[in-house]
Amino acid sequence: MSLDPQQYLKSFHVAPALGLVYVNNPKVACSTIKLSLQRAELGDQGHEPRPSVHSHEGSPLLTWPDLTPARLERERAGKLLFSFVRNPFDRLRSAYLNKIARPRKHSRPREQAGFDPDHRPGFAEFVESLDGRDPAGFNPHWRPQVLNLSVDRLQFDFIGRLERFDADWASLETRVGQALPISRAGKRTGRDVSHPAEYDMRLTRIVARVYAADFARFGYSDASAP
Repeated sequence: MSLDPQQYLKSFHVAPALGLVYVNNPKVACSTIKLSLQRAELGDQGHEPRPSVHSHEGSPLLTWPDLTPARLERERAGKLLFSFVRNPFDRLRSAYLNKIARPRKHSRPREQAGFDPDHRPGFAEFVESLDGRDPAGFNPHWRPQVLNLSVDRLQFDFIGRLERFDADWASLETRVGQALPISRAGKRTGRDVSHPAEYDMRLTRIVARVYAADFARFGYSDASAP
């Protein structure tokens, strides 16, 4: 399983002045990482991306559509390739609360999960919908991280964990030999009491099965949800 060519190119964010290449991994502090890199690359801690920190066209980082396969290989040379990962249980819960349970009409993420766009499925219904499907077709916010990071074709220099973000970011700064001030961005996903997202043993087993490669590759336990 792998990303299609355009998805693959879109996952890269190159900071030439910093000597860094970030591979995007949604629901793993990606907004904070992108904003921090953009401001550090520009040397402007007041930079406010428009229209969004996720906009490819407005980013000071080199990314799609300016990155062609040939240019990507040139730009990667001599730069540190990094990303961050997250416990699959927590990441899936966050994706559900932010992309599925949040009230919105004509929800594209719900369609991508196989539901009517105006139907707000419960957490169990959402998790069950993933079982037996091809993960390569998942929305990137709940697509397995091994796919988002293309671990079958990339050799990373550094992979941090969201659970120890500040400490691992400091390690990244040490690796590149310069300060990279953290600019917090994105909205923290809270619990929705009307749509609780709790795991029982059955859902835990489904997640362990669907995200088996993530648990194995990144060293998280699949025995029980946090």
